[in-house]
Amino acid sequence: SGAGGLLKLRLWRMFGDPSLRRTTPYAPRTREEGHTEIATDVLHCPDYLLALLREKRMPFEVRETTDSARGLDIATYMTDGYVLGTASRTYGVGDTPEPWPAFNSTLLYFRTHGTPGYGSLFARYISDDRDRIDAESRPEDLWDEGTFVGAQHRNRAIVAYGLMPRMRAARSYKLSLRMFGIDDETAVYVGERRIDGALTTVAPGDAIVIETAGAYIAIIPLEPTDMGSDAPIELRTADGLLALDIYNYRGPAKQFWEYRSLGGPFYRGNVRNAFVLEVAEAGEFADIDAFRRHIAGAHIADGADDEGVREIAYASDGGSINLRYSLRDMQPLSRTYDGVPYGAPMARGGATDGERAQWIESRESILALGGVRLVSDQSPKLLFVDGEGGTCVFIHPSGDSAPVWIEMPDLVVECDAFGFGRLEANTEARSVHVEVAGELGAIRLTAGSDFTLCINGIDVTSDMTEVSTGVREFAGVG
Repeated sequence: SGAGGLLKLRLWRMFGDPSLRRTTPYAPRTREEGHTEIATDVLHCPDYLLALLREKRMPFEVRETTDSARGLDIATYMTDGYVLGTASRTYGVGDTPEPWPAFNSTLLYFRTHGTPGYGSLFARYISDDRDRIDAESRPEDLWDEGTFVGAQHRNRAIVAYGLMPRMRAARSYKLSLRMFGIDDETAVYVGERRIDGALTTVAPGDAIVIETAGAYIAIIPLEPTDMGSDAPIELRTADGLLALDIYNYRGPAKQFWEYRSLGGPFYRGNVRNAFVLEVAEAGEFADIDAFRRHIAGAHIADGADDEGVREIAYASDGGSINLRYSLRDMQPLSRTYDGVPYGAPMARGGATDGERAQWIESRESILALGGVRLVSDQSPKLLFVDGEGGTCVFIHPSGDSAPVWIEMPDLVVECDAFGFGRLEANTEARSVHVEVAGELGAIRLTAGSDFTLCINGIDVTSDMTEVSTGVREFAGVG
């Protein structure tokens, strides 16, 4: 909160919450509140979406495919103490994709003791040490010059980086992790040592463990490719900033001509540079020492085969994560979470404990969520369930019609053909509301006779006929 953007302006306008516009040291913004479109818009938000925004149960997890053609998906895991998000690969626009240099491969926010009450961690691949090491640095100030792949399962993530094509000579190449929000109460450990602000050399596999007000954070750098200079891994803290630099090269300016492209005659695969990240809420462990013992007991495997496929596996008490990707084109090949192969959905989100304010978007023909069962074809669909309020919302975003069966504890809704539109069933209000711009076939309600049916704002309950015991039908519209 506090950052710019049209979506946050709309949320601020709708909720009237000043924290959405508060000053933040991590993102610059202008006086966007004067935006003409925001001032003149008439905003509307259904009650079930307000519940989703206001009353999330923690932990809350969202998974979404943002570019199916390129295999790009993102994951976000939110708790009271932190929120962690990663992407599966480098973002790009166009064909061939143009890189977006301020994109975050990994982004972590966490509660802190001091102002503004939260800190931030992000990663960038940087050449020539072209970065400022001070508290005024922001993600927007650092362009990402690398390409990456990532995997995240709840509070664990693996992020791997390589070079983008380049022709000019450079003095250094490094993966840099930046953490803002370090204060006098923040404890930082490397292995068994608690460190101060002095420059510290870190060995590959050594865990950097950080204690904040809301979370315990572990960063484990993996063995990077040595491009000929015995480059180090360095950690330093100063003026509210922690910086971890994992070098592939540091030395005299040199042109690495084999990286002029990622497919030329001399190219044999990208460099390796990666880290593992695990986060926990402070209350999950007795103290920071217990979390450090937990991390010390974790296992990491990291290797590459003759085909240029790198595999990184990480396992600690309570979970495991595995990432395989190609060093030749930085394409993610497979991800496995807790031993189960992962396939990215269209979008998936909701409270991970299976309770209130849940939603899911998918092409699967059968969905089950919060006591509601949806059966349809394999066209795109979104299902929202509010267990306490008895609300179920089905959205069909396709112009093609699809059969729909929705089964709730006190109601069954069946439609022979449902076009572009939405259906909201509320067992508490004893009502079914349909808004549809496309075809609507015969629709049947299996429930008590006190349920009302509205189609595009018109009450058609009186037009329904009883076709069998307890089942009423509306003939539908063209």
